[in-house]
Parts: sequence; structure tokens; C-alpha cells
Amino acid sequence: MKYKTTVICSTYNDVEFLSIVLDSLIYQSTGDFELIVADDGSTSETKKAVHSFQKVAGFNVKHIWHEDKGWRKAKIHNEAIRAASGDLLIFIDGDCILGENFVLDHKKVYESERENYVLMCRRVELGERITKLVSLKNYRRLLINSSLNYFSSIFTGDTHGGLRKFSVHNTNLRKILKADGVKDLIGANFSLPKNLMLEINGFNEYTDSICGSEDGDIFVRLRNIGTKLIGKKYYAPMFHKFHRRGSRTVSDNYYKEILKDNNYKYAKHGLVRNG
Repeated sequence: MKYKTTVICSTYNDVEFLSIVLDSLIYQSTGDFELIVADDGSTSETKKAVHSFQKVAGFNVKHIWHEDKGWRKAKIHNEAIRAASGDLLIFIDGDCILGENFVLDHKKVYESERENYVLMCRRVELGERITKLVSLKNYRRLLINSSLNYFSSIFTGDTHGGLRKFSVHNTNLRKILKADGVKDLIGANFSLPKNLMLEINGFNEYTDSICGSEDGDIFVRLRNIGTKLIGKKYYAPMFHKFHRRGSRTVSDNYYKEILKDNNYKYAKHGLVRNG
């Protein structure tokens, strides 16, 4: 039995890298999915890029946009969920290039588990030096096909988690690699049945006032309703663009607080607003 899958890709004003991410979806080992670009207020350049991509993609592509009023990632994610037709939702970011088995790996877990689970994967953290080399023309040679530049970036400490580019399914090898010990969720690489997202009322739009806290908020509510937590490295390969990060003190403190609240299961300001 086939299950329809929706990939939701968040983005904001990074057309050049988004074009690479979209291109990596063309090369997926399965084409049985739809794509929704969840656009948090980008300029018209992003709209043009997505519309051009719609003409060459072998799958349905939707562009969901709202006006730029500051960070509103949770809100645009909720709009994308409302527009999604898939039973399986896979979340990615517009600064993360996908390995060829990315979608297939997420679908395999869904076809096995079917309900009451969230799959939490990880990514290769590209270094600053190699990120500067990446382009639409060369990313497959550079990253997917394991160039000398890529391995040099790993061995010199520029790139971290570089071997996560390989999708490992052998049970014994996964034990050796300690590949099943992921304990939390990052928004760029997770998936779950849509009905679970509806049960917790989607993303909490309150977190838009605390940039970067939306992922932890989702994780806590899923944990609290008794969701099966499946964490995997060396699975659903993904390459994350290097960029400087601001302070996460406020969002980290918020996460620490809600982790203590075992009764927090439903977002008051989510897919359905209550009050």
C-alpha cells in the first residue's frame, strides 16, 4: 500500500541555496511525494525561483507565502500543514541539501510504524570553507559523490558529522556506529504522521516571539502524548549550510522550562487557535 507524502521546506530570502535544495529533491530515489515551500515572507525572487522549479519538478510543488512581519516560522509551518495532502509530513529547511535516499528513508519508517511515532534524524554540518564552494552546478560532485574537497573538509575539522552522508541500514553496523541514540528533534530533519501533528495542534505560534524554540516545543508535546520517539543518525542524509548563529540563550531557557511540564500536550496558539 502506498502512502502519500508531503515534504515541507521552510525558507526565507536565500534563493541561491534554496535552488540547490530544490534541485536535490529531483534526484530522490523516490518521486512519490509533494513539496510545499513554506515561505516566511521572502521577496518575489523566491516566488520566481519556486515557480521556475514547478516547471521541471516531477512532482507537485506548492508555494505558501505570507507577508514579512519578522520571524513567523511556526505560523507559516501551520499554513503549510493545512495545505498538505500527505499522510506523512517530512520537514526540511531551505539551507539543507538532501542526499538521494532522504525521502525514501523517511517513508520506510512510516510504512513500518504507520502511526504514533516521530522520526528524528541528524545532518552533516558543512564547514565554512566548503560551504563557500557549493553551487547548483557542483553540489552533486562536491557532496553527493564524495569529492576530495569534501573529505578534506572533514579531516581538517571544517565539516562535522561528515560520514552521516551515508544511509546505513545494517543493524550490526548501526550498533557499532551508535547510530540510534538521537534524543531530541531538529526542525530540519524530522517526520511524523499528519494526524499526530493535528493531535498536538501543530506548531505553537507563540514560539515565533522566541526565535529557534519551535523545534523543542514540538518535541515536548509529542513526548508528553506518549509518541514513540525514533532517533537515527546515518539515515535520511542531509547537508546543512554553514552560517553564523546568534545567541540561543532565550530559546534554550524556554526549552528547559517546558521540558519539566509533562502536562504540556497541546498548543493553544496553533493550527486551531484557542483564546
